[in-house]
Amino acid sequence: MSSRTRLEVLGTVRVSGRDPTAGTTVPTHERALGLLTYLALAEPPGFHRRDKLLAVFWPELDTTRARHALRQTVHLLRRWLGPVIARRGDRELGIDWAAFECDGGEFRDACRAGESDRAVRLYGGDLLDGFGIANAPEFERWLEDARAELRRQAVGAGLAAARGHAARGEAGETKRLASWVARLAPLDEEVARSAMGLLESAGDRAGAIDVYRRLEASLEAELEVEPSPETRALVDELRRSDPPPPRAEPRTERLPSSDAPSPSVGPDRRRSTTAIGALALAGGLIAILAFAPRLSGRGGASASVPPPGRVLWVDDNPENNEAVIGVLRARGVAVTTVRTTAEALVQLEADSFHAVITDIGRYEGGDYVPEAGMDLLRRVRALRPRLPAMVCTSARSADAHRAEAVSIGAREVFDDCAAVVAAVAGILVEPAAERD
Repeated sequence: MSSRTRLEVLGTVRVSGRDPTAGTTVPTHERALGLLTYLALAEPPGFHRRDKLLAVFWPELDTTRARHALRQTVHLLRRWLGPVIARRGDRELGIDWAAFECDGGEFRDACRAGESDRAVRLYGGDLLDGFGIANAPEFERWLEDARAELRRQAVGAGLAAARGHAARGEAGETKRLASWVARLAPLDEEVARSAMGLLESAGDRAGAIDVYRRLEASLEAELEVEPSPETRALVDELRRSDPPPPRAEPRTERLPSSDAPSPSVGPDRRRSTTAIGALALAGGLIAILAFAPRLSGRGGASASVPPPGRVLWVDDNPENNEAVIGVLRARGVAVTTVRTTAEALVQLEADSFHAVITDIGRYEGGDYVPEAGMDLLRRVRALRPRLPAMVCTSARSADAHRAEAVSIGAREVFDDCAAVVAAVAGILVEPAAERD
């Protein structure tokens, strides 16, 4: 057994250290656990400036009190876990990797090395699942982004591992991993199509169709839309064609099913390379304007497909909005994504848009600006007074900023994916006189 302190943050949090009580004390100390995880996994890896850590974890305190809080937290971690926190001079803190190991770092290393089976075993679930720190919005934002990135890497590793087992004729592991990946990304049609192709190639036609049914239910529940024609064509082909003959399992070492991590939720994308998966490979993008989504399914008749339009979406992490952007583009809406207010203003000067969507806090030129979205709303009002502007942010941020955002011109402030799609659809069917 390793003598080093071990931190497990993928799925269930576990901590082992010098103090036998570390496994119970560290997880209950929010900022200690948050600081330890941030130092271990924040990128770029290495040392982090103390003043940056103060802004991330204690933004509500003045500098003197924040520095004291940081010193106390580091002291507690060293007492519980040993010398895991390293210093570089008086201004930087980091992890002493000679005395510390973390499943999140091991998972990243396995992904980078192409060790997909090992990466799948290490991915026990979302990063710090269910964890949060009150009054620390920059940490919450970092955690949300890191959580989504690790989940995307898990999807990629799962698909790579499944394809490897499929190539070796190991149907059992192929089916297990394909089903796991589909559950990990329940709103991503490309992932679903890849999983369906893998399951079909392994002789599990029923499992492939079940993936489609779960995708269909998730899209309806979360976005109130239907799967794209490409995905429907794939399931129709599965239902029409004869099942493939069963493949004999070779005698080879396989991942035991007990090692499989519990699936979690999140969008991502990859491709299949299996026989029936050729349909998935044939169309990498969702068909434009052939989609027949249902925006008003709760009230009765389906909404008609809106005319093509242009939307500018401002978010320093556009990958977090990929599922919604994919739905909009499938409806014929051209979505331009930029990361900063400056880039947004350049786009607004150069092109015509039907709507602008912005987050609230984001990185601008390397610095986190908690009110960047509010500033953009004011600039949009000055530049294009009639251009509909909306805010898409987390539930906590939406509650905190809704009144002010509406007062300076935001038409909507929401954190619900279906609301984004419905709001854009509503704008696109407005008379032109009601918008720029």
